[in-house]
Amino acid sequence: MGAYFSLGLLNEKLNQYHDVIIDTKKCLAIAREIGDKRVAMSSCLSLARTYREIKLENEAIAYCKSCISIAKEIDEKAVEMTACFIVGNLYFSQSNYKEALAYSERSLENTKAIGNKRYESMVYLLIQDCQYHMSEYKDAVVTGQKTIAAAKDIGDKLGEKVAYALLGKTYELLNQHEDAVDCTTNSLELEIKSGDKISAMTEYYSLGKIYHSFGHHDSAIAYVMKCIDMAEETGENRSKSHAYLLLGDIYNSLNKFDEAVMYLKKCLSNSEPVPVEEKLDFQAHFLLGKVHVSKNQFDTAIIHLTKALEFAGYNTKEERAYVYLGLGDSYLQIQQHDKAREYLRKCLDIAKRSGNRRAEGDAYMLLGKTFDSLHKESDAILHLKKGIEILRENGLVQHEMQGHLLLGKMYRSSKNYNEAIESLKKAIVIALRTGDKNMQK
Repeated sequence: MGAYFSLGLLNEKLNQYHDVIIDTKKCLAIAREIGDKRVAMSSCLSLARTYREIKLENEAIAYCKSCISIAKEIDEKAVEMTACFIVGNLYFSQSNYKEALAYSERSLENTKAIGNKRYESMVYLLIQDCQYHMSEYKDAVVTGQKTIAAAKDIGDKLGEKVAYALLGKTYELLNQHEDAVDCTTNSLELEIKSGDKISAMTEYYSLGKIYHSFGHHDSAIAYVMKCIDMAEETGENRSKSHAYLLLGDIYNSLNKFDEAVMYLKKCLSNSEPVPVEEKLDFQAHFLLGKVHVSKNQFDTAIIHLTKALEFAGYNTKEERAYVYLGLGDSYLQIQQHDKAREYLRKCLDIAKRSGNRRAEGDAYMLLGKTFDSLHKESDAILHLKKGIEILRENGLVQHEMQGHLLLGKMYRSSKNYNEAIESLKKAIVIALRTGDKNMQK
């Protein structure tokens, strides 16, 4: 290849990346000058790898693309395959999943053309991950199955277990819970066999989360406790905090509020005061707020929900909308109507801008209750009707039913008996359709 290229390779072995870049660029300039496309191609690939190593991703992408262009021109499929795969990974790390997918698929074409089974497994996994992050879950399932088959074909246990884990998450999002459990269990078994305790701990947590999501709370608790045991064994403090948070959520779902509070407080006391944990602290305070609302301890709920807002940089607009909703509800319960309206309007503003129709509908409902408490009947009815309309349009039947029931009570209080009967009948229709015996009575 020549002296400069060889110098670059030697400096690469010594991790002298600045010198690698200088020498390889000189090689590239000469190769371009004399028309040596193979050396130019190899130089571009070497520069791309070096820039990737020193975290200059855009420069790495640029040189990879130059390499791809030359490789295609001289029909070097193996090099094109490699460079496309590198670009795909670089775009993925930048969360540019569309471009990552495009280059991964291009890499796959070359992989199949030359029959490189090892690369085929890796490229399928990258494509699967791109599709997952792009919310193309059905495609991710198909690709995930191909990833697993390719990994098994070459005995790639690491690729197989990663693909199973990702496929489990995908099935969970598709509400295919049995498939999610099967895939996550397969991943867990491979991790246990390989002695990878950290990954096994993660899968115990994932299984707990999956079982929780479809209401098998005993199994969920059992798996999360295994996660905690392994976290203590391996010293993974952050994983233990996440497990405590999940246990708090599970016990809240079971209406076991004291246990929920205990684990959520453990989550907070276990987390460390660093930015990476602040998202966790937000979630713990938010959940504690919800739990204390359920316990009718509204002053305590307000403390935790207000604390959650301190972590504004670590929550989404949707999450913030629900914090405002909880604060509005709590202030309403303690008859601080101005505060209630303030937070409910904040919720409404975010919900409208972010398209969160459920939060928007619930905010209108609570504003209706607030105006009712202030004996502003027309405003109360107006907001309730708006909330019911939004909730009905979005298929949130339980919330809609509550709205009709509340509207019926308002009409009855104001002696508008015909309207009250109509609203209560609508609530009963929904209760009969959903089998809600408590509401029917």
